[in-house]
Amino acid sequence: MPLDTPHLRSCQARGMTPVAQRVRFARLTEPALDALHELARDPHVRRYLLDGEQVSRAWCDAILEASDALHDTTGLALYLVERDGAPIGFAGFHVFDDVSPEPQLLYALLEAHTGCGLATEVAEALVTHAFSLGRGRVEAAVDAPNVASIRVLEKVGFARMERTVPGAFGDTLLFELHSRKR
Repeated sequence: MPLDTPHLRSCQARGMTPVAQRVRFARLTEPALDALHELARDPHVRRYLLDGEQVSRAWCDAILEASDALHDTTGLALYLVERDGAPIGFAGFHVFDDVSPEPQLLYALLEAHTGCGLATEVAEALVTHAFSLGRGRVEAAVDAPNVASIRVLEKVGFARMERTVPGAFGDTLLFELHSRKR
């Protein structure tokens, strides 16, 4: 359900992005597509998020278009995740039609930047951002064998939903987190 609140319009007008301590979020834009394509070609990044498939530059163009459309209706988007001025991954929200009509939280970091709490920090920042835009609930979908991402979601406070959907690696598990403001 698209949100149209004064707070959302204010955030969009100011170009509000998520905030984290050790990384910077840069909204995905046309000039950033080469960096996105390079990240999406990394074997660690594409293993689960892209079901191991190679993606084309046209795929990146479609992702940017979807991110812009999602931002226009919800204030949520995809971002490059940067550390020390260099892209180390991408994260944000995307609608996976085969999973749910709701935007799904996603995060993908280069392997050299995993295992040190950055994915948790990124996920927490994105959830906080979504809640600040007035969303009462955030969803995420994870391939069952992706135990590292499951751990991240659990640390952030997500609970597993009963429903699953078929995925490339068996079941895709669905998680949700409700805003504490009710």
